[in-house]
Amino acid sequence: MKVIYMGFAFLLVVVTADAQKWVQKSGKFYLQSSEGKMLTPLIYDEGVSMGDGISRVKINDKYGLVNAKGRQLTRIEYKDVKIFGKKLFLVKKENQYTFLKKEVLLNEELIEAYASGEGGEDDFLYTDKQYDGVTFSELEEFAVVELNGKYGYINKEGREVINLIYDDATLFDQDVAAIKIDTRWGAINRKNELIIPLKYNYLSAFDNGKAVAKHQKKWGVISNQEEVLVDFKYEMLGDYKNNLAMAKKDGKWGVINALDDVLIPFEYDMDENERWLLVSRAEKVWFKKDGKWGSINLDGAEVIPFKYDKVLTIYNDGRALVIDNQRTLMIDSNGNCLKNCGE
Repeated sequence: MKVIYMGFAFLLVVVTADAQKWVQKSGKFYLQSSEGKMLTPLIYDEGVSMGDGISRVKINDKYGLVNAKGRQLTRIEYKDVKIFGKKLFLVKKENQYTFLKKEVLLNEELIEAYASGEGGEDDFLYTDKQYDGVTFSELEEFAVVELNGKYGYINKEGREVINLIYDDATLFDQDVAAIKIDTRWGAINRKNELIIPLKYNYLSAFDNGKAVAKHQKKWGVISNQEEVLVDFKYEMLGDYKNNLAMAKKDGKWGVINALDDVLIPFEYDMDENERWLLVSRAEKVWFKKDGKWGSINLDGAEVIPFKYDKVLTIYNDGRALVIDNQRTLMIDSNGNCLKNCGE
């Protein structure tokens, strides 16, 4: 995608892989032909090419699809629209998900019937099955689906390949996925064969063949062959990010790597629901000490002083939204105040 800024005209041109391009003018988008013809009215808050001559558009907080001629293919009624495999779009309507067939959206006769009122939305739907949740990765063939509190799997064509019989489930990694029945976790392969017994209190999603596990009140790490990679000796263990994990031992928190080397000693405090504060990309970790929040790097050196009352948000570039004496501040990766600093 190429973005061209035309400063004096306040015009943003987004060139897509198709012959058409989305143009922003005065805060709204329209689709323009290669000859400069306006193919849609200037009404959309967003226009993004989804490939094959189909674009996602947005009005207020609702999404829909238009084709390369600017014709609206669906009503602008979805909460989200995403590409799902090569043949489908995943759409969220109200609080449920379903699929639209790309081949139908590219069929001019069906589009004409739909526009004239002779065709219905069912012509577009891949299936009348709707899900409460869909979790997928572009790199993984099977997606996790949820309906009425039960989990199963579909493939990238939208077909159910493993029935919705589990109480929780993760994406597959190297042909293995963690699943839960009642209160116990185990693992299955793509044939839905149980390859790790249902004996764990918790299993994270497998990542490069390993998963964080809880067994008999202790936490450790196992492989997808159920080999113990990190002994079950921790009181709590967060999911690994870039081979780093927050760990709790003897009531204090530290950081270990995938080899169980202690990178940050067990000297810090943290609530268990705040394990997400590991920010390995910025190579520092937020912890609490003596009731105040600060951060240290993986060498154990203090980066941001322990003086903040709470950490609200951490961004990928290292910035953080924190609370200091009832004020919400934005600070950079070194602790310098960027917003709402006061005097």
